[in-house]
Amino acid sequence: MTALVDSELIKLRSLRMPRRWLLTTVALLILLVLVTVPTSASSTGTLTLHDRDLLARTLGVAAGGGWVVMIVLGALAYTMELR
Repeated sequence: MTALVDSELIKLRSLRMPRRWLLTTVALLILLVLVTVPTSASSTGTLTLHDRDLLARTLGVAAGGGWVVMIVLGALAYTMELR
């Protein structure tokens, strides 16, 4: 079982595609946070770091965007394995 896990980790380290998807995920999360924060500040008028609603909204939107990229990465990993 450990040999199988080791071979999968070596495959992920040697391919360029997972690195690109990781960078795409980080860029998408940064973009979603930058878009979410100003829209929530415009509804309340002020922007503070202690606003729980802002934190919940930002984490919710960022987590949703990350799932999309991770689902695509999982589908690609599965189909590359079958090929």
